[in-house]
Amino acid sequence: MGSSNSRSNEGSQRRFLVGSLNKMPGVEQKFYGVSQLVDLNISSQGKEKHENCIKEVIPCGSQEQDILECENGGTTLFKPLSLKKPLYASETFVAWKAHYDIEQMQMKLMRKKTDIYLVAIGNFPSFITDFRLMISNEPYSLFDILKRFLEIFYQNMPVIWLSSINPEEKNWNITTRNHKVTGKKQYLVSDFYPQLKKWKPKNTYGILGLTWTDLYPKESLNFVLGEASKRHKSGVISFGRFEPKAFDEEKSRDIEEINHDIMWKLLKVSSHELGHLFGLSHCDFFLCGMNGSSSVEEAMSQPLFFCPICIRKIQHACKFNIVQRYRDLQRFFEDLNEAMPCDRFRHCKEWLDNCLRFLIDDEE
Repeated sequence: MGSSNSRSNEGSQRRFLVGSLNKMPGVEQKFYGVSQLVDLNISSQGKEKHENCIKEVIPCGSQEQDILECENGGTTLFKPLSLKKPLYASETFVAWKAHYDIEQMQMKLMRKKTDIYLVAIGNFPSFITDFRLMISNEPYSLFDILKRFLEIFYQNMPVIWLSSINPEEKNWNITTRNHKVTGKKQYLVSDFYPQLKKWKPKNTYGILGLTWTDLYPKESLNFVLGEASKRHKSGVISFGRFEPKAFDEEKSRDIEEINHDIMWKLLKVSSHELGHLFGLSHCDFFLCGMNGSSSVEEAMSQPLFFCPICIRKIQHACKFNIVQRYRDLQRFFEDLNEAMPCDRFRHCKEWLDNCLRFLIDDEE
């Protein structure tokens, strides 16, 4: 009797992770069923165990051993984390959906918001604005590549670049400082939120700014790659040129070209911060693109792709077909790796190959 009650209680808890799957197509039930790998027992080792897990699974400079062998088919997919707090204190799909659906009801009463806007903030050096990468015999700017990626990642949400803005000319009064270690200028990121909210077009779901100037989150903290406000539906990301933690006056050099490290950083940070605009908190369940981080090195070592619990949230918001989205991401990274070869992009393509094989093997 006690054992039966225990299993029933665990089953009820697991339904909170991804909600009811009964009416979903078989391929989606299979994908979201991976959430069963989460151990609902709270780890007594807490954050230390979580960090050791990341170090064991992800070698330096690689993303893609980030992921677990699923029992079904042996496909390399997602690596569960040890929970550090009770399930009710984590953001499950059911908890996220309750807030999201109320927000959407309010937005529909005003006007449907469908578009994601990107905007360049301030000036950029010529090697950024002049950058072109030949993809499928077509020249793509850095901004084109970012747009194409985000339109696939958040499929069914149009992504539109706005004309660049200069915060000084707009009299936005953004707080700045020169960091005491690096001596480099930084913007206080939160000052942008209300300004971008007022400035964005009416049909905007969310707006994300990109700046050449580094950012900081508050006076007592050193640095942040990017940050977003769910309340304002706005955020800002940077190139993260001078992280104080890793700064060495003799060895540190400014960015002088767009290489695969810079490209990876922009794809990682933009997809993560847009996740926050959809109301996603940092992920506690798997190694995932929505994990929190305390340094650039840690953030760049984490997976690009979201786990099934976070995908469940953005699929509810964007209404995409899971298989089609992964196929489009597969083509994107195949093209990107051909144009700018590197291990990270190749590993992304291989991960997507494995993921699609896991999803559709039974369907074919």
